Order: sequence, then structure tokens, then C-alpha cells
Amino acid sequence: MPDSPASRHPLVAPMVVAHATIMVLWSTLRHEHYGSTAFDLAAYENIFWNLAHRGVPWDSIEHHHQWSNHFEVGLLWLWLPFRFAPSPVWLFLVQQISCAAAALPIEAMARQASGDRRVGLVAGLAMLVSPQLLLAEINDFHSITACAFPLALLVWGVASDSPRRMIVGALLAMSVREQMGLALAAAAVAWLLCHGWRRRWPVALAFATLGIGGFLFEVLWLIPHYADGGAFRYVNQYGRLGGSPEAALRFALHHPFQLLFLPFEGKRPLYLLLLASGALPLLIVSFRSARAAAWPLLVAAPLLLVQLLNDRSAVWSIHSQYGAAVVPLLAACAALALSNKRCVPPDKRRWFAAVWVGATAIVSCVPLAGKIYGEGRPLDPEFAGSKRAIALGRLPTLLPVDASVSAFDRIAPHLAHRPEIHRWPDREDADRFVVLEVGGMSAHPDELEIAKTAIARLRSDPRFTIRLDEAGVLLVERTAKGPATKAEVGHDF
Repeated sequence: MPDSPASRHPLVAPMVVAHATIMVLWSTLRHEHYGSTAFDLAAYENIFWNLAHRGVPWDSIEHHHQWSNHFEVGLLWLWLPFRFAPSPVWLFLVQQISCAAAALPIEAMARQASGDRRVGLVAGLAMLVSPQLLLAEINDFHSITACAFPLALLVWGVASDSPRRMIVGALLAMSVREQMGLALAAAAVAWLLCHGWRRRWPVALAFATLGIGGFLFEVLWLIPHYADGGAFRYVNQYGRLGGSPEAALRFALHHPFQLLFLPFEGKRPLYLLLLASGALPLLIVSFRSARAAAWPLLVAAPLLLVQLLNDRSAVWSIHSQYGAAVVPLLAACAALALSNKRCVPPDKRRWFAAVWVGATAIVSCVPLAGKIYGEGRPLDPEFAGSKRAIALGRLPTLLPVDASVSAFDRIAPHLAHRPEIHRWPDREDADRFVVLEVGGMSAHPDELEIAKTAIARLRSDPRFTIRLDEAGVLLVERTAKGPATKAEVGHDF
């Protein structure tokens, strides 16, 4: 091989830094131009603000303790920046740095397997331009997206026969998302397949027990405990399987073939194709040497099943965040296939590499092109200095920091650093302040008409006093008692 496996390509570090910088700027500018939303950026801002100032990760957007959603103990440290300098930028930094840093273990795997630092560079670059990763990064903030680096570290641990890397990566991932325990269990099996079982099986068994046990403990007891003893709320999204673990087991026993083909129904195959993108040829040829190259697919399998068995289509959409954690696992498989002579002959390596990077970048450009310029986008030249921007900028100065607010969807993330923030029309009949707007909504005609109707009603409602009414932005304060009816509020929004 022309290059030492220990020598990293000099472009790798600048590539990782550039990716993180660009994506943080993208998310920050999108937020500053009022393109972020209540679900989930305002919710997470409110969670960590409440954690920092009230000691409880309370999500006032959804009216519950956040750990009744996900046991995100690994993010508890965010109380510190939210205590002294609350800003969504902290969330963007956590998410985008994790995604960018995930390229480093993948690059190391490819470089060490091939002995060629250029293969490592290609693997890292291809992962960073994956459409699922990029679209998840610009989709506000979600804890599952931040699992990219821990899972990359997990598979690097398997490839390098390092239990320490495996457990560190797994614990980091499990600390923010319950299903990551399943990935640890699958990684333990992959570790035995790759490196033999004789001296490793006790550790592998411990890893698998920890992964499966942690998953079941969180889903069956810990998370429901924070929901006041209710069931794990997301299990209802698996209605085809019965909506409960017991019903899912009965479904599997009584309808095994239906269960087998469920992950390939509807648009799910299209999602898998977009998720793989330019890596698809390498994923296919990885089975020529399955023990050396295809094993990362085993680690990805339980995470993909969690997505594909779900009845909610957004969970298996390339535009959502749910598949971000799988991207490093597919990249690891493609990188090992590209590095393996049995999978890809050396004289064809350049062609496979070009297809991997080129096709992936092209697939990414199609959805990203429409998300960079225009209203609420990172590039929004008409917003800065506009009357609308000035009016929106005045809102925080007119709202007491302890006042409850019902705000329009894209305004809520800018007012979330308070005990109670709600997505309008939720709690309009109880909150002290209501904030609506009709500016910047040309792409949402239905929402525009609803907002216009609500603004006209609030202007004439004697229970409210107008505090700001400029450039399509309306801020009203409740100064008299008497709740509005559901019909008046417009709960069909």
C-alpha cells in the first residue's frame, strides 16, 4: 500500500471542522430568520431552560416531563450553558459536532482496513454528504441525531477489537436514546463473528445483556414511570403490531410472514434506497466477504427495524431525523467493502469511490437546494432590517420572563426561555400573552388564513389588550377573565 495506515490524510481534520461550522451556521441563520419551529427546537430549549432554572426537564410544549419521552440523561450537562447563556446555538453545536466528528472513526476504520489514507478520506467525506445526515442536521435539534458519533465509535470498537471503544460509544448513545441498547447487543454479536468467540464471549454476553436489559428497563418501566405510570407513549405508533409488547409478540407468532414483509411496504423501500444513496453498490458487494465487511449492517438492523415497523410515515422519511444514527453504520459497511480486495478489486476501487461520493452528493443536493434560500431559510435577504424583523425583535422586550405565552409555531423557539411556552392555539384560553403573525407565510396559505382570522378576533376581544400590532405581528395580553371557546380559539390548526 502506498500510505501508512497510521497516517491520516491532511484534509480530514479541515473537512470535519468545515462540516461542523457550515451546519452550525446553517441552523443558526435558519433560526434567526424564523425558520425553526416549536416541535422540536422550542421544546428542547424549554426543557433545558427549565432544567437549569427550575431543576426539572419540563417540556411545556407537550405538557410533560421530558423523560416520559426519552431518558436523555446524557444531555443533563446542558443545564450549565442554559443557566448562564441560554441559546439554541448550544443545541446546534452538540448536534452538528457529533455528526461531523462521526467521520473520524469511519475514516480510521477505512484507513486501517485498506492501508490507504485516501480511502479513509473518501469514507469520511461520503458519510458527511449523506442526505439523511444533512437533512437531520438542519431539522432543528433532536437527540437521536446526536447519536451519530457514539455509534461510529461503537462500530470502530468492533472493527479494531476494542471493547473499551465499544462500551464508551454504546453508553454515550444509550444515555440519550433508548433503542441504542439494541445496537449494542447487535454489535456484541458482530464482534464475535469478526474476531472469534473463545475468549470474548463473556464480555460479548455482558454487552448484549446490558444493551437489551437497558432497552427493556427504559421502555417498560423507567420512561413510563416519568409518565405517571402510563405506557411508553411511542409504542402506540406500532399499531400494526398491536400497540404493546405483548401484542407485538402475539403478532410475530401468529403472522410471521406479514411481519417479515412489513418493513418493505409502501414507500419504505424508497426510504432505504435514499438512505443508502451512492453507498448501495458497496453495501451489496460487502456480502462477498460478509465477516470482514458486511457486519455493520447487523448493527444497523435493529435500529432500522425500529423505524420501518413504525406506522408513522415520518419515522421512515429521509426528511426526518430518525435515520441519522444509522448513517455511520452504513458508511462503516461501505468503507470496509471499499477496503476489502474480495469485495472491490484494487483496480475498481476508484470507480466505486467516485460512485459513493458523487451519487451521494447528488442525492443530497436535490432536497437541500430548496432549503437554503427564501423565507425562513439560511439565506433570506429580505428579512434583515425589514419591518417584520424589527417587530419580531421587539417581542422579547415586551414579554416578562416569567409570563406564560401561547405563540405562533415559528415564533415559539424565540420565546422558549421561560417556564411555560405553548404552541398556538394551545392554551390561548389560559396563557397571559398570545403572539401571532401573518408575515413570512406565503408558502403556507392555509396557516395564513387561520392566523388572519385569529388576529382579527383577538383585536376585537375585550379580554385582551394589544401590546404590539406592527408588520403583521400581533402581541396581546389577557387583562380580563373569561376563557375563549374551542371554536373561537381554532383548535383545528
